[in-house]
Amino acid sequence: MDEKEIVETTQELRVLDLLSRIIEKSYLVSNHTDHDVFLDFSGHVNFLTVQVYKGGWRQYKCEYGHEHVSKPQFQERIKELNPTKNENVEIELEYILRYLHTTWLTGETDGKETSENS
Repeated sequence: MDEKEIVETTQELRVLDLLSRIIEKSYLVSNHTDHDVFLDFSGHVNFLTVQVYKGGWRQYKCEYGHEHVSKPQFQERIKELNPTKNENVEIELEYILRYLHTTWLTGETDGKETSENS
């Protein structure tokens, strides 16, 4: 492996680590607080969307004619997860992770016990 391949592999491993931590934190927020987190990941186009509805998504559903449109309090889209094509992908993923972590720490619990709050 040459130096460029080592750097690219290291960047990909950091992105994978951040993605796994985002999935974990999204699960904890959705299942142990009153908030809802929606993750949409497409490996085909390397696209990630994260939406957070504080207090639950039903609370923020707005009615426009016959359609229902929900408005999240937080929404972040990353259109390219490949670190060789998007030099800011780690910063963008860390931003999402910090937001989810803060939401987890300050979230209203739904009475379920977790290892972090028990």
